[in-house]
Amino acid sequence: MLVILPVKMMKEHSTRTSFSLPPKLLRELDEVTEAMGYEERSKTIQMAIRNLITESQLSTKGGALAVGTIIVLYNHEKKGIDEKLNDVGHHFIKSIISSLHVHLDKEQCLSIIVAKCEMKTMLKLEQYLRGISGITQLKFSYIVPTLGSI
Repeated sequence: MLVILPVKMMKEHSTRTSFSLPPKLLRELDEVTEAMGYEERSKTIQMAIRNLITESQLSTKGGALAVGTIIVLYNHEKKGIDEKLNDVGHHFIKSIISSLHVHLDKEQCLSIIVAKCEMKTMLKLEQYLRGISGITQLKFSYIVPTLGSI
């Protein structure tokens, strides 16, 4: 059994806690901690816990302000897909604050959409995109910032 005892942080007090990790997971945690440039496991674990809490809040706080990116990979030779993706921008004009279009090769394009809206609207945008035929891959990344931070 491994006991991890977080130490007092610079600006905020931390509570000591302990938990068990399988050896392989501990090795992977150490690798991630080093790769991220953290000096101690506690920082990595804190970041992971914050992300877990945010993910949980996304499903329960539909009225919360969310900021996120949506990465869309698609085949532009699929008939009508360019128009459908353009329509997304018009349909969600109050939510989409920026977008970037990249030609990857003769067939594939990448769109990166940045949105700022209530989480329930973000989920509608996600659902809308999932319904478009010809999209080969979608990746969504959202955060719910604390009030006053944006």
